[in-house]
This record gives sequence, C-alpha cells and structure tokens, in this order.
Amino acid sequence: MAEIHGSDAPLAHIPDDLTISQFILDTQHPLRPVPNPEQPWFIDETTGREIKLKEVSSRLFSNSWS
Repeated sequence: MAEIHGSDAPLAHIPDDLTISQFILDTQHPLRPVPNPEQPWFIDETTGREIKLKEVSSRLFSNSWS
C-alpha cells in the first residue's frame, strides 16, 4: 500500500466562528480563487436565468435575519 506524505508546512487557519453561509460566501482564503462577480453560481434549467453571487448573497442573508 502506498504511503501519503504531506509537506511539513503548517496548515492554514480554518475559521470556526462562522455560519456555513458566511464561510462559503464571505470568507477569503489564500488558496481559494477570488470569485468573479460576473460568473453565475446557479443557472435555472428551465429559463436559463443566471443567478450570480450578489443575488445569492442578498437573498441568503436577508432571509437569515427575518
């Protein structure tokens, strides 16, 4: 069986004081690519309507506070 070895570099900090939505939408990590605001996050299969980060974020956070 093959052995897997990692580097001896310390692991990056993982925030543990965020909600899942905050972690996915608001957190920037050095290894994560910067999100393109014009790239759709969802595409409606029926209509082809593109839903982008701004709309996802506003709908999610407005619903979580109501």
